[in-house]
Amino acid sequence: MAKRNYDRRYSQTRCKWSLGTTELNPHSKQMPRSIPKICNNVLDAIGNTPIIRINNITRQEGILCELLVKCEFFNPGGSIKDRIAKRMFDDLEAEGKIKPGMTIVEPTSGNTGIGLALNASVKGYGLKVCMPVKMSKEKSDILKALGAEIIRTPDEDIFLDERLYFKVAEDSVRDDPNCYMPGQYLNPSNPLAHYDITAEEIYDQLDGNLDYLVVVTGTGGHLTGLSRKLKEKIPGITIIGVDPLGSIVHDPENIEIGEYLAEGIGGVIVPRTTYDDLVDRWYISDDQKTFDYSRKLIRYEGLLVGGSSGAVFWAAVQVAKGLDPSKRVLAIMPDGVRNYLSKFVSDRWMIQNDLMNINESKMIKIQGKTVRDLNIKRSLTSTPKSTVREIIEIMISNNVTDIPIIENKKIIGVASSNEINQMIVEGNISLDESVRSSLNFVLKFIKMNTSLAFVSVWLQDNKYAVIHDDDFIGLVYPINISKLLLGNSL
Repeated sequence: MAKRNYDRRYSQTRCKWSLGTTELNPHSKQMPRSIPKICNNVLDAIGNTPIIRINNITRQEGILCELLVKCEFFNPGGSIKDRIAKRMFDDLEAEGKIKPGMTIVEPTSGNTGIGLALNASVKGYGLKVCMPVKMSKEKSDILKALGAEIIRTPDEDIFLDERLYFKVAEDSVRDDPNCYMPGQYLNPSNPLAHYDITAEEIYDQLDGNLDYLVVVTGTGGHLTGLSRKLKEKIPGITIIGVDPLGSIVHDPENIEIGEYLAEGIGGVIVPRTTYDDLVDRWYISDDQKTFDYSRKLIRYEGLLVGGSSGAVFWAAVQVAKGLDPSKRVLAIMPDGVRNYLSKFVSDRWMIQNDLMNINESKMIKIQGKTVRDLNIKRSLTSTPKSTVREIIEIMISNNVTDIPIIENKKIIGVASSNEINQMIVEGNISLDESVRSSLNFVLKFIKMNTSLAFVSVWLQDNKYAVIHDDDFIGLVYPINISKLLLGNSL
């Protein structure tokens, strides 16, 4: 495969300084500190997170060694990203690059945005966050509550695509001297936060006794900072890197970019803040493993972790299974469950994403029935050449509220009256522009043989389900199932 042509600012221009050289260290340094009895503000509560021993799952999995987790969701913003947000603010202020009254702009999957929002709120900055659409509603709601402006962007298909969150953030600061982008993917303060502080916490908490460290990828900040410092202080330590299936970080020259549901981990480049040569061994986690092990940590250890923690912990379990009782494994839990209450914590969401089976025996009236039993009529469709005005006129004249939009024989989205109305009211679209910019992305297509049990669960959280079966296109609404039930003399 040809070498990927990344923007060098984001991936290839690495810091050349290393410990033991005679050159002057170009980086600032911070020292670990304890949390005061009374914090001056919420930022004083960042860090000093607990390490907790795993007990029940080790017995279930037949693990003999000591398996530990460092719970970064104990940080006040709920994730490990609180550490880098504070460090970036501290360093940028010390360098005179930012000052209160300015607006911070950052591309983020959400957690760094929340960490930055804590700093912005305390220190008197504005904040604008560029965040992909797949990130949870909880993250968006928390950011809004903290006063951040949110720009939702497409998911990461092509790095630095004009619409991608990195590019949108860069465009926002280019011509405005009152705006500044810390750039977690570029900023040395990211790994330094972990090199100076988090790694020292771990070393002190474990009295320097650690055999394996398990960390997940993302910006690579904590992978880089922790690995470098702990390799310096604990000769012989093994670093285990965890990457989601579909991410290229573990093998950027050969892996095809793919989609995955876990948030805030992996990526479509190897960021400048990721030193993947520090990793001794890689484990690749898929969504099923990721969310199953997140739910196990919640259910059997009482640890209210997020989805990325499941990926790390699954890998840690695989490592620990082959070790004798004298060994010690530590896995870093990046964030907590708060941001995912509408996602993997929900049985419905797991079923809707084909990660959990449906118990049809509890759905007696539709057990064994499929979409075909609903006798759905073929839906009206249109193309992205239609204007918003034309789509509204079609809806009114045909008494429908949703129209699938087709391009090259594929459904590229659904035009829905509620969303179109809202976008017009807010001034985000005009009547005479293409309907393309107002479409709802189709999360899942169903077939005629899809069970009604699944469709029933899907419709608990979605307005409609989209049938795309050969050349048949149709929409299923809750009322369609109501008609079937009425016909069954419910």
